[in-house]
Amino acid sequence: HVFKVTDEKQSAALTEKVKMFFPSIEEELYGSAQLHSFSDNYKEAQSIYGLIIFTFGFLGLVFLAATGSIIYFKTLTEAMEDRQRYVTLRKVGISRKGLKHIIARQTFIVFLLPLIVGIAHSGIMLSALANVMDMNFFTPVMICTITYTLLYGGYYVTTVVTANKLVNS
Repeated sequence: HVFKVTDEKQSAALTEKVKMFFPSIEEELYGSAQLHSFSDNYKEAQSIYGLIIFTFGFLGLVFLAATGSIIYFKTLTEAMEDRQRYVTLRKVGISRKGLKHIIARQTFIVFLLPLIVGIAHSGIMLSALANVMDMNFFTPVMICTITYTLLYGGYYVTTVVTANKLVNS
């Protein structure tokens, strides 16, 4: 038997009342029938989706840390290799503040491109996943995107400050 209720998300209390009578109905009529309810399935799906979001969020943080570290060390290595060029620019008349702006712009481009590609890729993949699972992932995706952007921004600021110290010291 199937019963359709008007507000499925608020049907938990009704499900509990039906479960009180279900064991006796089950034994009398079907022997091995099972009770499936929207509220129970919804709770189970929410816990599974929460686990999936946590797992992918954690993997995203690992990849973010790896990518940020690679860019950080690559930028600092290049700054050390180009140190003589920055000294020449200082001799030509560019101020320390000007050098800091040059370093910040170069580093910004290096950090911005992977961030844009990552956000675009994640957005497309999560949009497809949301369509397949018939779920709305907008809020968790926005929280993760903002968090990743802030963390990536922290890597950017740290890289610019450290590169500036290496070049302008």
